[in-house]
Amino acid sequence: TSHIRPMRIQDLEDILNLSNQLGYPVRMTELLERFDRLSQLPNHALMVLQDERIRGFVHLEAVDDLIEETKVEIKAV
Repeated sequence: TSHIRPMRIQDLEDILNLSNQLGYPVRMTELLERFDRLSQLPNHALMVLQDERIRGFVHLEAVDDLIEETKVEIKAV
């Protein structure tokens, strides 16, 4: 059974591999730095889809706007 849960630092190697497979190359040092920064921000959510292994990930950001209601933007899938 698959489930969605918050991303953990231990997931980053799988995230790196998925990102590279999808054509979004990134180095582990960059990924770690971004994870450390973004995981501390209250308006960001880093989530993974997992069964026996990580199948996918998403980066969400809650965005406030002057004209529109607050919304959630998908930053990475």
